Amino acid sequence: MSIAARKSTWADYRRRLLLLWAALVPGLMIAVASAEFVLIERMGAPGLIWPMVAWGIAVAWAVHRLQRFVCPRCDHHFFRSSPPLLPLRAKRCVHCMQTKD
Repeated sequence: MSIAARKSTWADYRRRLLLLWAALVPGLMIAVASAEFVLIERMGAPGLIWPMVAWGIAVAWAVHRLQRFVCPRCDHHFFRSSPPLLPLRAKRCVHCMQTKD
């Protein structure tokens, strides 16, 4: 089954939200720990920059993925596309007004 043919569900929304939180909190801790224990001693300041850049890319990808969630009722994007983070607080679909959960 292709990705485009798969129907969006609320379980998919919860997985996307969990991925975002996993990228934010544990992802930051992993980036800082890897920089602290391995990379800073070997590389100096760039040893902190590269894990932070990787963490920022992972968070941006997770936010983009969550923001592209398709409403199960109307098959349109549930959130507006801009500004980047503010629409994620929306409680209703921008097209059909279906509420989350």
